[in-house]
Amino acid sequence: MCRRRKPKAELLRVHLVADDSGTRLQHDQTGKGQGRGAYVCDCVAMDEGRVKGLSPRLAAALGASGETIDTTQLVAWARQRTENLDGG
Repeated sequence: MCRRRKPKAELLRVHLVADDSGTRLQHDQTGKGQGRGAYVCDCVAMDEGRVKGLSPRLAAALGASGETIDTTQLVAWARQRTENLDGG
């Protein structure tokens, strides 16, 4: 994680959702999703190499220690969010 302080509006918020296929990570665009959430900096989320190592720390932050969290979707969410902020 980059560990820089940024306003919440500049961070990507994610939370865990349980469904028929198990527990999965979901992008929380409103910041009001149910359950415990975590904020991830775009600079980390857009770097595929850094995202792969993020799973254990993200699981701990979300209260899901011991679970493996698929973080591959973070890259797509961060890129989409960046494009939307840039007006693209």
